[in-house]
Amino acid sequence: MVPTADALNMSDPYELYKHMHLSEVGSCIGSGMGGARSLQKMFRDRRDCVEVQNDILQETFINTTAGWINLLLMSSSGPIKIPVGACATALQSVEIACDTLLSGKAKVMLAGGYDDLSEEGSYEFAQMKATSNAETEFAMGREPTEMSRPTTT
Repeated sequence: MVPTADALNMSDPYELYKHMHLSEVGSCIGSGMGGARSLQKMFRDRRDCVEVQNDILQETFINTTAGWINLLLMSSSGPIKIPVGACATALQSVEIACDTLLSGKAKVMLAGGYDDLSEEGSYEFAQMKATSNAETEFAMGREPTEMSRPTTT
């Protein structure tokens, strides 16, 4: 939410809204993974009988951040598109935002992507060999050794 608020503040939204209605400003902000810390609390803390907030489930959804941006920063107005495309989400967001502009459904679109990565997620990416060995050691809380650091050629 902070980068979106910064973008709006830097763009002077009051000047923007002099020229268009709020309903003509949309957002296309997606994610491949969201709510990792809340998932961790929901599963680990509940299993360990540690008190967890009753509405934690809503924080585990991938689209929660985009929903809050639309609700709190965009006044629940204008088109909202929430793609989920793993590593390509930010690119998909830009493409969908362009399509929305070209179709005339909006005059301005905020577009981008975000991910929430936890220790568990980092470790699982390493298990798939989707990252270097340094990622595995980072996920396990160890400093990468010289042997596990990726080399460049």
